[in-house]
Amino acid sequence: EVGARSTTDAARAGAVLDKMERAARQHGTYEPLLRRQTENGILVASTAAQADRLAGKGGLGQSKAFRRALPDVDEAGFAVWVDVRGLVRSFFPDEGSVDADIEPIAGIGMTAVSDGKGSATYRVRLVTE
Repeated sequence: EVGARSTTDAARAGAVLDKMERAARQHGTYEPLLRRQTENGILVASTAAQADRLAGKGGLGQSKAFRRALPDVDEAGFAVWVDVRGLVRSFFPDEGSVDADIEPIAGIGMTAVSDGKGSATYRVRLVTE
């Protein structure tokens, strides 16, 4: 399952998503996504369950690994969090366990923070337990 929640102009974001979906259909790679407007933007998800999780008041932002990987998330104009173990389990559900080399990885975070003057700071962090 994948999803994104964005603080943005929902109508403009929807127009961009429409163009992306049209292009994907033309290339035969279209997978339908659910869209929901939020009070301050839009969320997009591959399943209704993922959309519900993104719309809810979860605790991800308070988790230690998330805060270590994304220390500047509150100021970021762009942020991505990857739960590596969860991703591996969703691609290989029959494996039973995650590879020992991947197990210590708590997650990967990426942020972009603009100074408003034409410069930005980009950060990518891999954090372990």
